[in-house]
Amino acid sequence: GITIHNPFLYETREIYPQEYKMAEQAVALIRDKMNVDLGEDEIGFVALHIYSAMTNQHISEVRKDSRLIADMVQVVETTLDYRIPLQSLDYSRLLTHLRFAIERVRRGEIVQEIYRLDKLLNEEYPEMYMLAWKLTKIMEKRLRKSVYPAEVSYLTMHLQRLSQRKEQGEQQK
Repeated sequence: GITIHNPFLYETREIYPQEYKMAEQAVALIRDKMNVDLGEDEIGFVALHIYSAMTNQHISEVRKDSRLIADMVQVVETTLDYRIPLQSLDYSRLLTHLRFAIERVRRGEIVQEIYRLDKLLNEEYPEMYMLAWKLTKIMEKRLRKSVYPAEVSYLTMHLQRLSQRKEQGEQQK
């Protein structure tokens, strides 16, 4: 009968959509068969366990990754002074990119650097480039693994799009 709040419910639904749907079905089965309503917060926790089982990754690592993503989104929002709309495609894309970046780092997957693109992004969008660099340093510290420099370029493009959305929103006011 104790309700446990899930602070990463929305992120879990966005980052692990298939696992979330399976968790919804599992919680509905429990409700129907046992007459116990676990609530929406629990769906997110079940989804993380499903993902953990499917990827053979310990649940503590899955939770750490979810927290890392949420923390990096917080850094982005604070730096940009912009609350990214949760239901937006931009938010979903950012979460997805961060998830796959973390997975690439964990696997040690080599991401080819495109030197000219990296240089161009650094020159054209220096604030977003520095924010992307900061995010990769957070990943390195928390994952205790090196992040390939190309991740900075890919993140810069996502961040620049968010920055433009913020500016467009401010112009419409």
